[in-house]
Amino acid sequence: MGKRRQEVGQSQNSSEESGDDGKEMNVDEVETVNIDFEFFDPEEIDYHGIKNLLKQLLGAYSDPIDISALTDLIVKDSLGSTVKVDGKESDPYAFLTNNPGIQKLSQYLLEKSKAETNIYGKLSQLMTADSKFQLGLIFTERLINMPHEVAPPMYRMLVEDINNIDEQYKFDYYLIISKAYVEVDIAKPGKKKKKTKTQSENATGFFHMEDALFQKNSIASLFYPCTISGKDSVLQEVGIKPQGCLILIKNEEMLKCITELQTKWSV
Repeated sequence: MGKRRQEVGQSQNSSEESGDDGKEMNVDEVETVNIDFEFFDPEEIDYHGIKNLLKQLLGAYSDPIDISALTDLIVKDSLGSTVKVDGKESDPYAFLTNNPGIQKLSQYLLEKSKAETNIYGKLSQLMTADSKFQLGLIFTERLINMPHEVAPPMYRMLVEDINNIDEQYKFDYYLIISKAYVEVDIAKPGKKKKKTKTQSENATGFFHMEDALFQKNSIASLFYPCTISGKDSVLQEVGIKPQGCLILIKNEEMLKCITELQTKWSV
């Protein structure tokens, strides 16, 4: 059954052509549409929907990762939530899940984190078999037009799920695996392309607004280049280049951030 029903206002821009003088004119209006989002535990019925969202999140830079095996693990042995609008049988529009560890993915993340000494050193310690600390991997993705207000209840329910099960899932740290972007220069037709800035000089942003808060309170984070897929190349044409993003955060800081998200984005 659904964990919870959440009504979220979603703004949509519309353009109308009108005018008493017979001339055409464009009027931008903002319309608020109230949508009931339902939250469910990940189940096998969600396999294809979650797999598609994982491809959206990881597919452009995840050649060493078995997406099918990862999806199977998520729907069978993970905590978290899916977000739907047409009942339990429909495809998820978003998901957030936690898993205690996946070997191939862990090796891949360590390889990527070598670009930044701080996060690499900490992950190397946390991902060893004899580590005294528990590290949880968090995957979160949603359709691009989903309102950010769905994030706080998803994270809240994840914490509730963790608190309701055994010590196996009592995590000391979380590694949020997400996707960000860096702004890039666009060469305009007929104009000489300006000297390209280095990636560190370009503005970096998050596709998921909550990640900015998690990064601010993290002990280490990393943006790294990833292979551009077909969909992502379209984004680059408008000056947005997707990046891989890792955010390592302590459990206590994670809980504070979730509380802050619920205060800021309450609906």
